[in-house]
Amino acid sequence: MKKLLAAVFAVIIALSAASCGNQREEQTQDVTDYIPRTEPVTDTTEKTTKSVKVEVETVKKTDKPEQTDAAEKPTKAEETETATETTDATEPPTQGRTRPNTRLTVHVDKGSFSKSDLTFIYGGAEIDLGDEIEDAIAILGDEEGVNELSKSRTEYDFDELTVITRKSGDKELVEQIIINSDEISTSKNAVIGMYATQLRRIYGDPTRLTGAAYVYSSGNKSLIFYHEDNVVNEIRYKLTQ
Repeated sequence: MKKLLAAVFAVIIALSAASCGNQREEQTQDVTDYIPRTEPVTDTTEKTTKSVKVEVETVKKTDKPEQTDAAEKPTKAEETETATETTDATEPPTQGRTRPNTRLTVHVDKGSFSKSDLTFIYGGAEIDLGDEIEDAIAILGDEEGVNELSKSRTEYDFDELTVITRKSGDKELVEQIIINSDEISTSKNAVIGMYATQLRRIYGDPTRLTGAAYVYSSGNKSLIFYHEDNVVNEIRYKLTQ
């Protein structure tokens, strides 16, 4: 009887152990089924990262400014034209030295001289050689000094110029107008301090050229530019007999 009971208990214990083992396996399987998978998540992250990188690269390429025609290199013809404009002489050379065995050729556009250039204009009013001194004083203002050069000739000093007269009967006529200030110019804007060689661009070739003056004449009237070291230092309107 005791042996039978021991056998029954052994069977019951075995069945119980088997049942517990099955429950543990089921629980293990359930836990395993709920373990999250990390590989798909990792793949998605990599794909997203790659996508972002592509977008960034696309933006960088798009932000680069496109080259325009203005950035293109000039052609040989354009370079030649630019060099020509740059090297053209704006003024004739007047001083200095060139290298030995070299020749410098400068083309100057010549102006023209006419009889009207012998009229002196002051404050918008005209003074002609041969006018009476009273008319000139009315335009120039009161003189600062009067010097008698001879019985027939008198010098009147004004602020920036000098007028010399000569008597003709009972009249005193303007014989010379001498400009000695760079504040006064001729009707064509020739002025003291400019290079004498520039006069050809204004008045053309002089009627007479001396070592110290460019002379432009018409009839018995002359416009004379005196110069020193090629710089104009006096302008004179002169009436000759």
